[in-house]
Amino acid sequence: MPAWIKKIGAVVGLVAAVLTVGYLLDPTWYGRMQEAEWAAPLEAQREACENGASDGNYVAAIALCETALATLKSLKYPPPLVEATLLNELSRNHYDARQSEPALRFGKASLALQKPDGRGLAEVSLRAETLNNLGRVYYRFTEDYDTALDYFKQAMVIWEKTDGAVSRSIAASINNLGVVYYSRDAYDSAEKQFQASLTMREQLLRDAPDERGLQEDVIEALLNMASTVEQQQRYLDADAWWSRCLEKVDAWLPENHPDRVQPYLYAGEAYYERSGGRAQMLRALALLQKAVDVTEHTPGAPSLLRERALRSLADVYESLSRPKEAAAARKRI
Repeated sequence: MPAWIKKIGAVVGLVAAVLTVGYLLDPTWYGRMQEAEWAAPLEAQREACENGASDGNYVAAIALCETALATLKSLKYPPPLVEATLLNELSRNHYDARQSEPALRFGKASLALQKPDGRGLAEVSLRAETLNNLGRVYYRFTEDYDTALDYFKQAMVIWEKTDGAVSRSIAASINNLGVVYYSRDAYDSAEKQFQASLTMREQLLRDAPDERGLQEDVIEALLNMASTVEQQQRYLDADAWWSRCLEKVDAWLPENHPDRVQPYLYAGEAYYERSGGRAQMLRALALLQKAVDVTEHTPGAPSLLRERALRSLADVYESLSRPKEAAAARKRI
């Protein structure tokens, strides 16, 4: 037999051996290799759903996530890490849309796909994000503060190991601890956490002053500081915090961004609840009217916030002895 035929035979035998060993070690390998053509469009869809809520349209963001997840499910061997990422994004966007059941369901489904002992940075980071997101869901929708605090602390432990001393993730985790303390009426402890989070977020924003996400983080921290100081009846200090918060809202957020609702709403309710005279009531009226206007002209704005803003607006009108306008506001609920 000619030597060149022997060489071809040896090469073919080697390739066959590699394919056989590869199949024995991982039977899904060949199928996943065939499905590689899906990688690029799937990654594009995943990035789209991650950024889909940047304009506050959470309904559109949820639709993007569902499309990406459907694409993933069509694969013969869907990558678990990508599926877990999409499920976490779905949970996060349902949370932002104030939809409790899917937020909790998708968050738990994401966590179930993840390895507790994952070693890769992507795996570890996703686990921290999912734990943090579940903490927020438990805090907001179930008022199970012990469970929320446990999730927040688990996320913070991971982020402190992976992100170093200063990061957006750690700032968010510190803020979330403050939120739990606030809910327990431990306002001194809450204020310390919110101040630490604000300091870190402002430091991060100085390095990237035009980044919308960091701007929103600072607004959230300012809002939490204002609310906490207000609860302690330190009204002069609270006025300064409300002013700082609303100034940043007007400077940074688009006119119909849903994240404008809560600062206007909470500030308006704070001025109303002080019962400090006509000037305070007029200030509350202007802020609450802004909150209502945003909810009525913003796609994806939570209907519960709109109803709350209208009820508070009606209360202010009644306090100002304007019953017709109060009745009109309640009729719009």
